[in-house]
Amino acid sequence: MNKKSLPLKRILPGWALVLALALGACGGGGGGDNNPPPPPNTASISSCFTVPSAVTYNITASGVPSGQVAPSTGSSGPMTDGNGQPVTGQTFNYTNASIKSDTIYWNVTGNGVALLGEITVPTSGNATLTTINTTLPANMSPGQTAGAYTLVGYETISLGGKTFSNACHMRTSTADEWYAYGYGLVKRATSSGMVVQYNGDTGGSNPTSGSITACFTANKTVSFKVLSNAPSSGMVYANRSTVGPMTYKGQAVTGQTWFYPDNTTEISYWTVTSSGVTGIANIDYTGAVTSGGWFYPSDMSPGQTATGSNNTRATLVVFEAITLAGKTFSNTCHMRLANSQDSEEIWVAPGYGVIKHIFSSTGEIVQYNGDI
Repeated sequence: MNKKSLPLKRILPGWALVLALALGACGGGGGGDNNPPPPPNTASISSCFTVPSAVTYNITASGVPSGQVAPSTGSSGPMTDGNGQPVTGQTFNYTNASIKSDTIYWNVTGNGVALLGEITVPTSGNATLTTINTTLPANMSPGQTAGAYTLVGYETISLGGKTFSNACHMRTSTADEWYAYGYGLVKRATSSGMVVQYNGDTGGSNPTSGSITACFTANKTVSFKVLSNAPSSGMVYANRSTVGPMTYKGQAVTGQTWFYPDNTTEISYWTVTSSGVTGIANIDYTGAVTSGGWFYPSDMSPGQTATGSNNTRATLVVFEAITLAGKTFSNTCHMRLANSQDSEEIWVAPGYGVIKHIFSSTGEIVQYNGDI
């Protein structure tokens, strides 16, 4: 949240401090988050292809044609491609077949899901790479087609004792496929009658609680009112905010704009990928631009601190549910931001960005006050 004096001098940097504290921050220290986030309440292509941490599982199949073999196990999560670049990947493993494994790579960005390629590893011989080069747009709606894929709709399905909410039901010329948050492809039914599907976790994470990437994800634009309690004399606070997909210098980003009653604004830009959250830039109420350079790793866990080059610190306190203006935000990221001069507490919610801010030096609170 933001706080500034009228009309020229900022007393406490507010949301700009989030960026300042994180400049040069690294993801060192702390263990992995063994409980990545649940799917956002709002269905989206990006959610269906988001896999914040590694998970392994069994696969079952029926109607397998004579002479064919279905995969027996699978794994999904953050990986690196052949060039060492971070991607999200899903691997299917085979036994007693002509291939050992088949892996599909993709990236989730503000533009949507970029399907990159498929690597097949045979039982003997060299692996082969097939380029896909298809992007499923972030705002893809039922009935829309991108490349070989048509989005049929968002559905809730139960497989192997697990319920997948808001799964993306996709259709190609040869099969119907279902993609779910935390796993990727969980079911495939071909036109020949073969069905291959998820059949229970065997290891890794179980997507049931919060994560940094979920807290900073906003796949659609939302606007909300902002309320401050007993603001100090001579100060002005933001009275509304807008969060969602934006563009900064031609780059697809997520952005949060703060609007002040004196007709000034502040904007923060960041990106969310399978590896974490990266700050891009901040434009303050004077128009001054501060470049990003900060990073929160996707496996950042409660108690873990990202320390900047000038000894600034951003600590993830806990994932918690809070209720503001009659709305409950589940699995928000409660973070503590501190430098040698001051500290503050913020709460970041999936789909909304920063929704609450407590200035530690004064105890003043600025927070969400209802959707617009």
